[in-house]
Amino acid sequence: MLFKNIIVHQEIKKNLIKTVNENRISHAQLFYGPEGCGSLLLAIAYAQYIHCTNKQSDDSCGECPSCQKYSKLIHPDLHFVFPVNKSSDDKKKKNQDDDDDETISSDKKTKEKNKNEPPVSDDFLTKWREIILQKQYFSENQWYEKIEIGNKQGIINTKESEIIIKKINFKSFESEYKIMIIWLPERMNTQAANKLLKILEEPPEKTLFIMVSENTELLLPTILSRTQITKLTKIDTNDLAQALVKNFSLDPNTALHLAKASDSNYVKAAEMLNQESDEKIYFDTFLKFMRAVYKRNIFEILSLTEEINELGRENIKHFLEKSLSLIRESLILQFNLHQANYINPSEQKDIFNFAKVIKPESFSLLYNEFNLAYNHIEQNGNPKIIFFDLGLKISGIFKR
Repeated sequence: MLFKNIIVHQEIKKNLIKTVNENRISHAQLFYGPEGCGSLLLAIAYAQYIHCTNKQSDDSCGECPSCQKYSKLIHPDLHFVFPVNKSSDDKKKKNQDDDDDETISSDKKTKEKNKNEPPVSDDFLTKWREIILQKQYFSENQWYEKIEIGNKQGIINTKESEIIIKKINFKSFESEYKIMIIWLPERMNTQAANKLLKILEEPPEKTLFIMVSENTELLLPTILSRTQITKLTKIDTNDLAQALVKNFSLDPNTALHLAKASDSNYVKAAEMLNQESDEKIYFDTFLKFMRAVYKRNIFEILSLTEEINELGRENIKHFLEKSLSLIRESLILQFNLHQANYINPSEQKDIFNFAKVIKPESFSLLYNEFNLAYNHIEQNGNPKIIFFDLGLKISGIFKR
């Protein structure tokens, strides 16, 4: 991964290069930025520059043996840790195996014991390399879909921490530095995080930890206090639009609309390109839900709750994200702030009609209720209960 292939963050790139050339590499660093800003790619490019044997003034050479290994993410002194979980089919497969043979041999018992061990990053390295090399910019949910864990939450467990400590204490294979990139350290459980405190504070010589986080509020303060923080911002809207034109051969107007509609999130912009039909479904479902609630039609609300439940948890989250965006756009249309409006032109008429019947003071209440529903879905709440409750609360807002 070369710095030049990462959208913007020019000042941060210069500062990272400067720390290498001046031999001021902090042993524990935290790259913190929102989804879709390229923080993971920046961490990999930084690691590549450190390992590059023919460094240029502004980037890795891209040609030395080290850079060639980085092009496939197989450098022996580059290690990755990321949240994982067992496949949603693991339990089903285990039950099928037990039914096939009630008498388990010694070798099979060993295999079964290994199956009961918590999964770690090394079990998914092939898929990890694939998603980075194919997508580059991707979300946490897209990673979970890649490793097929269903509705489970990915975690970084205690066993993973033990493996990290073991790897870091090995001698480096080819390069001066051993580099450990930990993606989404906020998914560490407390025991795993506590195990790493000592080695983060006093790592072996020429060892670099780079943590890549999207939510530092979920990190232990003791972890934060041991890292040097680099904060990344959203990609500039115009820069993102230019990148979309280049990467997807879009016309500039379409690219600019996507950049605005995605809130400068590369991942969402790319998703929107591939999910136009889904976006239409979410849009239509939002309007039907709000109309049913406005009319206080309990039977229709119940029917729509069942319909939304059939979408599946991740799609329900996408639906709620779309709903939050539409509420925002409705408020903007009501105040005629068209220059700040990011809505698809084909949706404007319906949303304008929706906005006309909402009192200005109600928008923040609507937004808060949909946002709360999103948080409850993310915490594995029951979608049917959550959406029926949401319908009743919004009906109360309309009544007031």
